[in-house]
Amino acid sequence: MLGDCISSLYEGSSRLQAPEVTEIISAISLERLHPYRQGLLNDREAVARYLWNSALSEAMYPLLQALEITFRNALHSNLSQRFSANGQDWYAPAIQLLHPPEVDEASKAIGRLTRAKKGITPGRVVAELSFGFWTTLLSRPYERRLWPALLPLVFPNIPSSQRTRSNVSLRFNGLRHLRNRVFHHEPVWNRPTLPNDHDTIIETIGWINPALAGIVARHDRFMLVHRTGPSVFLP
Repeated sequence: MLGDCISSLYEGSSRLQAPEVTEIISAISLERLHPYRQGLLNDREAVARYLWNSALSEAMYPLLQALEITFRNALHSNLSQRFSANGQDWYAPAIQLLHPPEVDEASKAIGRLTRAKKGITPGRVVAELSFGFWTTLLSRPYERRLWPALLPLVFPNIPSSQRTRSNVSLRFNGLRHLRNRVFHHEPVWNRPTLPNDHDTIIETIGWINPALAGIVARHDRFMLVHRTGPSVFLP
């Protein structure tokens, strides 16, 4: 039902009826609905806000996905060329590039692939590693090991005024926090910086791959969803 309500957002058939409100509350629980009741007088408006939040997250998902995949692939490619003897497995303990916590994360990723009976290829390992792992590689302990040498390679279009590891790390950690809220179905509707966050994601993709940023922007519908607000679900 939730998916149907969101997918019909612009088809004029998403107005909430009283029985639907009751069913949605039963499905998600009153506790889950509580953050959406702020300043509201009735359940229908709270459920409309909940659905709007889902629509916002749905619109943000492709942007965050593009950012994560583009970043990890660009970093993987450059780490492979610079630090791996065979041009691929820079994450292997023998390379001695990673600090112990990240070595452990890579080992766990390989373990999950092994248990799933999947081949251990660099592409699969890279995809198995979390966004948190990749943003950790931007942290201070990797300043001398990776940066600033990789900055112009991984982020060829970053403005010179922002071309420092600390600036990039701060940005990616902020976006990681937003990404986790979106991916874990947490409220983002009341985040005052959300439109700016949206622009920041596209700008950051452009630091790595301007062509992809343009494609993402052309297919983006976040601002439309944000502008309509929860009223689109109400009579």
